[in-house]
Amino acid sequence: MSHRDGQLCVAGLRGWQSNAGQETGFDRVRFTGKPVVSVSGLKVARNGVTLTFTPPLDTSIAEDTGNWSGSPWNYKRTGHYGSPKVSVSDPARNGTDPLDITAAMLSADGRTVTLSIADVKPVMQQLLAFKLKTADGAAVNQQVLHTINALP
Repeated sequence: MSHRDGQLCVAGLRGWQSNAGQETGFDRVRFTGKPVVSVSGLKVARNGVTLTFTPPLDTSIAEDTGNWSGSPWNYKRTGHYGSPKVSVSDPARNGTDPLDITAAMLSADGRTVTLSIADVKPVMQQLLAFKLKTADGAAVNQQVLHTINALP
């Protein structure tokens, strides 16, 4: 972080887990003055997931379950390195299962969406994908990966 202008410099190397186009990188991150549009919080409940966003969202789009999708999966624990994605509902099958998102409700302040999800379980990985808009009309097309170690 530059003490002169507050800009952030980041460096990195491409490793096995990356799809980066370059072997190395050195970049400067500058604040544009525009607010960041992103997920700022996630909580898991027995009947779903709550996501908090930095800006208020468009209510009709956020509450349309067709704009949300997701899938949970586990990995096989073996003595070998790596594992394919393994179905949570059928551990004998490789792959993922679609989440059954039955409802999406936006809070009064427009920043928090509560997703009702059938059959929430502890999983090694769960993907939530969404195609939303802010109240100002900016696109919010993102994905969030999280782990559910235990249900509250």
